[in-house]
Parts: sequence; structure tokens; C-alpha cells
Amino acid sequence: MTTPPNLNDLVGILLRFRLHQFAVTTDIEKAFLNVGLETQDRDVTRFFWFDTPTDPSTPLSTYRFKSVLFGATSSPFILNSVLQKHLRENRCEYTDTLMNDLYVDNILSSFPTESALLKYFDTSRDLFTRAGFNLRSWASNSQLLRDRANSHNVLDKDELIKVLGLRWNTCNDTLTFAKPEYTDIEDTQYQWKYCPTDSNPADMLSRGVTATKFLELDLWMKGPEWLTDKSNWPQWKNKESHILSTTIEQGQSTSEPQQKIRSYEGISKIMDIQRYSSYQKLLRITAYMYRFINNCRNNDKLTGNLSVNEIQTASTSWIRDSQLHSPCDSSDNTITSTRKAKTDAKEKIKSWIQPFRKT
Repeated sequence: MTTPPNLNDLVGILLRFRLHQFAVTTDIEKAFLNVGLETQDRDVTRFFWFDTPTDPSTPLSTYRFKSVLFGATSSPFILNSVLQKHLRENRCEYTDTLMNDLYVDNILSSFPTESALLKYFDTSRDLFTRAGFNLRSWASNSQLLRDRANSHNVLDKDELIKVLGLRWNTCNDTLTFAKPEYTDIEDTQYQWKYCPTDSNPADMLSRGVTATKFLELDLWMKGPEWLTDKSNWPQWKNKESHILSTTIEQGQSTSEPQQKIRSYEGISKIMDIQRYSSYQKLLRITAYMYRFINNCRNNDKLTGNLSVNEIQTASTSWIRDSQLHSPCDSSDNTITSTRKAKTDAKEKIKSWIQPFRKT
């Protein structure tokens, strides 16, 4: 039986993480192992182990976990429930911030001033210490907080900090996506083949299956149907990823960065227009997305209400997307054909925004 993880929304955490000027991250040391299991609940965590691990001929002994084990489906839910209960029963100035910015054993927050940041550091560490947890690996774009964390031996000194799948350079305060590293398999003697997950018998055990159901699985007993027919062996299909690249340029005559959008496949490849109830809402969400990208890459953060330029940038990106997928025929240079092309373009844009038109 799996339990739905009562975890905070990742998008909201990342947005709040860059909401204010001074950002900070920390994580709970050995979080799962610090949550104990009741004696009557430990039997469900039984496992066998050799009396002498280096000698497989020795008898097997039965062990039980005394704490929440790392890797169990329910572990994130149990940890989150324990932390939320502790925070509710020991309220302080930053209780709501901690409850909203917590994701499993990671906490990401931001504050408008360094004084609030330093107070948050002291208060949160004291609060979690009372529950037997240690907040370690502190990282921030504030030098004052880095010095404070270093004096307590809890500073993360890595050049790039891991932030929920992203990489954060605290020195220049920029966020980047982790670049996947692929290693090509080169072997002159063998030719490697690809096996999909749903056809891999080993994946059944790793995902978990009952003993009764396991005995009924033809995939484990007989293997995939295509195994004996080489002509039907699956082929690896490399799915091209659609990337939206945004270049931020700062002009000398204005304090607001000007954005140039370069869309390789169009913004519609990463945003589903059908999910938004109105055209204006679509533009606002798009503008906030570009603001998030800007705040991740630049020291000059955009805050407050959306500006006219930001809304216009979002509108331009969607118009370009529409033009990219519905190009106009401008081969004829006559005045008549030019007017017709403009009319056709308007009609195509009107049809594109049809989901938002009032009836």
C-alpha cells in the first residue's frame, strides 16, 4: 500500500526561493534515520542478513529497522508528517515559512534583508535541534550568512550547490540546469541492445511486487514476447528535447532588463495553452516564467507587479510561436498580396486564441 506524499509544490518552492534578494538553502542531516519507529511497527521492516556478510554459507539472521528506512515508498510522507507536526506544536516567527518551503529534507527560502536572514538561521537551527534534527549544508548568496554558517561548521563549501535538480552558484547568484552526462558504450566485440522498462523483468522486483502476483507473471517466467524474434527487438528512439532559451540584456538607459526570446521549437512546446482559462492569465504566467529565468541568471532581481514590458514580451513570444507554426505566404510582393498576407496572419492569430474568445 502506498501513501500519497503530502509534499509542498516544487514550482511554488522554487518561485519563493527567488522571490526576495537574499536566498538560502539547507537540508536536514540524516533526516529519515532521526525518525524512530514504534516497537509494534518494526516487524513490517524485517529483512534477512548473513551472520557473517563475507561468508554466504553462514546462517541467516532476522533484523528489523528501528527508524524510518531510506527508500520506502511511505518514508517521505512519514518524515514530512513528523516535521509538520513539530513545527505546528512549536510555533515561532518563521514557522509558516519553514512549513511552506520544506521539501522532504530540503528547505529553500528567501528574505528581503540580511538581518532577517541571519535571524532565520539562528531560529530555525534552534527549532530543529529541539526535535533532534541538525540543519546542515547551509548555502546563500549572502556573505554574512555564509560567514555565520562557517563559524558553526554547517556551511556547504561546494562551488555549485544542488537545489532540487538545479545547480546554484552562490558567488554570482545564478541558477543553471544540471547538464546530463552521457557516456557512449563502445565495444568492438558485442553489440548492445535496448530493453524498455515495461519489458524488463528485473524492474518488477525493483518496483515491488507481491509473492503471489510474482508467480503469475509470464514476463518473469518466459521473458518478453519479442525475445525470440530478433526482427521485433525494440530500437532506442532518442527523443529530442524542446528547449526555450532566453537571453537577458541590460540597457544603460533603463533599470529594467530587456528580454530577447529565441524559441527553437516555440514556447507552446513547454507550455500547454489549453490549461489556461483566459488569454490574459496565459500572458501573466508566461511573464512570471521569464521573470523567474531573469532572477535566476542576474543579480538585478525583478520584483513587484508585472510591468507593461514584461506583459508585452510574453505576448510577443506567443505571437512568434503562432507565426512559427502557421507561417504566412509572402512570396508575392504586390500590394494586394501583402494586404492579403496581413489579413491571413490576423485570422490565424484569431483562430489561435479562439479558446479565450468570449461566446
